[in-house]
Amino acid sequence: MSDSVQPISMAGQKRYALLASAIVGHSIATGVSKLAVVHTDGQTVYLPQGDDENHLVALVAQAAILRCGGFERKSVVKLVGRERVAARYLTLEAIRAAHAVGTTMPRWIQTRIAASWNGAVSASAEESLIRASAERSIAERPELFGLIRPVSLLKAQGLSGGGGSPIGERERLQAEQNASQERDEDDEGDDDENENTQRSTILSKMAGPLPESPVSRFLKNLFGAKRSPSETGDQGGGVEMMGNSVKWMKKIGAGAKIIATALRPGEWNASPNVGTAYPEWNHDSQSYMPNWCQVAHYEAAVTRQLDAGVPDRMLRRRLARLGTTYVRHHGQADGEDLDENALIRFLVDQASGYSGDEKVYETRRKTGRDLSAIVLLDASGSTGDQQANGASIWELQRTLAQDIVAALDDLGDIVAAYGFRSFGRNDVRFLRIKEFGERFSQDARSRLHSLNPSGYTRMGGAIRHATHLLSSKAHSESQLLIVVSDGLPYDISYEDTYAEQDVRCALREAEERGVGCVCLSVGSPRKKDALDRVWGNVGHASLESPRDLNRYAEPLFGSALRRAAGGRRRKAAA
Repeated sequence: MSDSVQPISMAGQKRYALLASAIVGHSIATGVSKLAVVHTDGQTVYLPQGDDENHLVALVAQAAILRCGGFERKSVVKLVGRERVAARYLTLEAIRAAHAVGTTMPRWIQTRIAASWNGAVSASAEESLIRASAERSIAERPELFGLIRPVSLLKAQGLSGGGGSPIGERERLQAEQNASQERDEDDEGDDDENENTQRSTILSKMAGPLPESPVSRFLKNLFGAKRSPSETGDQGGGVEMMGNSVKWMKKIGAGAKIIATALRPGEWNASPNVGTAYPEWNHDSQSYMPNWCQVAHYEAAVTRQLDAGVPDRMLRRRLARLGTTYVRHHGQADGEDLDENALIRFLVDQASGYSGDEKVYETRRKTGRDLSAIVLLDASGSTGDQQANGASIWELQRTLAQDIVAALDDLGDIVAAYGFRSFGRNDVRFLRIKEFGERFSQDARSRLHSLNPSGYTRMGGAIRHATHLLSSKAHSESQLLIVVSDGLPYDISYEDTYAEQDVRCALREAEERGVGCVCLSVGSPRKKDALDRVWGNVGHASLESPRDLNRYAEPLFGSALRRAAGGRRRKAAA
C-alpha cells in the first residue's frame, strides 16, 4: 500500500480511544493502520484513514467483542489461516456483543449491526466458532466489522512467542508465515498484517433502523451519524438495560420534563428526550446555550449485597463541627432571656409553698445541625484505570464516597448520593445510590457497590442538576456539593477550555445559590495544575488514600460553606 497516508490527529485518536475504552471497560489505545479495514491486537484498535462511518461501527463492534471475550486465545488460535471462517466468526461475535453490552453501545450502531445478518444470536464465543466453521451462509462483513487478525492477537497475549500457554505447531507455523508476510507488506514496524484486505461483495443497505435510545446520540454531532426518520419517545422507566434492541426506561427524575423537537433527519437533537434540561456555557460565543444538556435519573441494577457497615468515627468527628446552627435552650440557670413558661412554673410553685426551680432563663447555643449535602461519584470509564499496586481509581473513589455518605448520614444530616456519567449532551445520567430522606442502609450500599464505570464526564450538567436538587429539596441553611472525581470534564464535543469554562460557570452558579462545592480526587494521576484550571479557587484536594480526608475534611468543607454563604449574600445585595 502507499506510504503517503497521513496520520489521524491526536485529538481524533483521543476521542476514538475514549469511546473504545468506555465500551471495553478499561483503557484501550487507538492507532493508524495502512489497511483499509479496522482491526485490533487486543490492546490497540487500528483504524484506516478517512471519515467513513463504517470505521466507527467496526471500532465499536471490535471493542464490544473484546469486552465479551470473543478475542480470547481459546477461540483466536483456531482462526489462524482460516480467513473465511474468521470473517463469519466476526459477524456472529459482533451481533452477540451488541446484545450483551446493552446501552453502552450507541443505539444507531446496534441497529447497523443487528441489520447485518438476521440469523440466531450465539450464546457464547464457542458457539460462534462452531457455527462459523459449519454455516457458510453467514454474512462476511469486513467493510462493517473490520477483520480478525489472529497473529496480532496472539502476539499481544504472548502466545506466539515464548510467553503464555503454547499453541499447536501447525498454528505456530501459520502464525510465523503470516508475520513474515506482514513485515514484507507493511514497513511501519507495527503489528499490522495483510490476511484479508479485500472487501466483501455483500454491499446491500441495512434494514430499517430500530427506535433509538438517548445512549446512542452522544456521537451524532461529532461523527455525523445517521438516524431513523421515524423515532419514538416512549416514556417509561430507568434501569440501564437492553432488550430486543429497544431500551425501556422504568423511572425518570422527579422533576423531569419532556424536551421535544422536530424529527428532522440529520439533526442530532431530533428525538424527544426525557429529563431535566439545563443550559451550558459556550466559551467561544461567551453566551449560554439554553436547554442544551439533558439530565435524567436511572436505577442501577443491584448485583452485590453488602452489610450496613460502620461509619469512620474520626471522619464523623471532623464533619460534626460543620453545618451547626443555633438552637434555643430553655430552663437554663442563666441566659440572655427569661423563659416565660419556666418563670410561670416557678412563681406558681412559690405561691403554693414550694421552693420551685430557679432555672428560668433561656439561651441560644450552636448545638443544632442544619446541613444538607449531595455526594456525586464520578462513574465514567476513565475511573477504571488501575494504579501500580493493582487497585483501581474507581475502587478508591467509591470507598471515599461511601465514607463521606456514611458519616453524614450517621450525624443525621440530609444527604443524598448519586453516581454520574454521560454519553453526550442529551444523556447525562444520575444513578441513584441514596436519596434525601433515605438512610444509608444495606440496600444503598449494595447499589453503590453494584455500579461499574463507563461513559464520559459532562460535569457542568451534573453540577447544575445537583445544585437544583439541593435548592429544591434540601431546604437547609448550609448546603454542600461534594464531587468525588479526577476533576477533569470530558465528553463528546466537551473538552479542554470549553469544558473547563462550563464547569467554572456551573460552580459559580452553585455558590450564588448558596451551595458550597468541593472536588475530591483520590489515587488519580492528574496533575495539580490541571485541577486548578478547572476548579480555580473552589475547594479541591488530591488524596492518595480515602483516609487522608480526615486531615482535610473540616478546613476544606468549612471553606466551601463560607464561600457559599458569601456568594448568597452578594447575590442578595445585588
